[in-house]
Amino acid sequence: MVLIGVNFSMCCENKINVNNEGGRLNDIVILRSISILLVVFVHSFYIYNYGNLSDIDTIVIKIERFFNLDILNKFRMPMFIFISGFLFSFLHYKKHKYPKFIDLFTNKFKRLLIPYWVFFPITALCLGKLTHLSVDDFLYPMGHLWFLLMLFWCFITTKFVLVCHLDRNKYMVLLMFIVAYLLAFFEGNITKIGGLQDFASKFIYFFTGFICYKYDSIFQLRNTKLLRITLLGISAFLLIFLVNILMDSSRFTWARLFSPASSILIVLFGYSVVNRILNKGWIKDISIFEKINKLSYGIYICHPWLIDSITSNKIIISIARDYTLLFPLFLFLFALGVSMFFSKLMLKTKIGRFLIG
Repeated sequence: MVLIGVNFSMCCENKINVNNEGGRLNDIVILRSISILLVVFVHSFYIYNYGNLSDIDTIVIKIERFFNLDILNKFRMPMFIFISGFLFSFLHYKKHKYPKFIDLFTNKFKRLLIPYWVFFPITALCLGKLTHLSVDDFLYPMGHLWFLLMLFWCFITTKFVLVCHLDRNKYMVLLMFIVAYLLAFFEGNITKIGGLQDFASKFIYFFTGFICYKYDSIFQLRNTKLLRITLLGISAFLLIFLVNILMDSSRFTWARLFSPASSILIVLFGYSVVNRILNKGWIKDISIFEKINKLSYGIYICHPWLIDSITSNKIIISIARDYTLLFPLFLFLFALGVSMFFSKLMLKTKIGRFLIG
């Protein structure tokens, strides 16, 4: 599936410079592992951000909210989506997978849409919506499953670009990038039905990953100098602070315009940092990252069910109110551990391997 293993569903004739052992993209393995850990970590604080305890306004909570929502939020899901686009590019250009549009459509229908409908009722139950579902609810993304619908449209749209040979012209690719960016800016005007609004707001990260592999020889982020990495990092954080300032001043239009750029920059910063670390040989053993990477899709699917169920309990809410620092850390460790265990069990079954393998 799209989040498991480097061969997950989805790429350039350009030479890949790395840390490639036996064809494995170690940088992607590490980055996806870090991303899924950050996803669980940020979700463990959601009770204080948007949930029952969003009324708490202490200094500690303010710092946690800023760190989670304004820093980590700019990286975690954009990086996940960037990786999907990167691997689609890798599989297309290097492995020549899914040569026909129907091949890709069939694969993504089975690997994204079927799991979406299988996990839909479980997610509705954990959110307390199962007994109140209307016909209209089935047309919209349910909870964290928005990711599956969004990815489906990302793959379909990018394959359409390839089928039309729009990727053969650099100027056309640049135009597509601009279109993707404008989609993110105008996403509020696009329907939520079928996850199209999520697609509009996130496709820019998928397409960035796609062209990052295709034009690796131009960007050279897999073997770049420290000065360039530093400039990327400084630019990313300056843009993040600019977006926050614009949001606080109620200039939401300008904040929305610069927000995708801040996420793209911090993703490219993280991508180049990990590659520099690998190229320097500072990580000798990536086995722990490989284990997390293998379970990443299962972790993504399972952990919100645990967090939503736990934080809906009145006693737990009371404990969370009293221990604002320790509670989310314990929740993070618990949700991560249980979701990893559950994912391992699922992968031992045929149906489990189909859904999250």
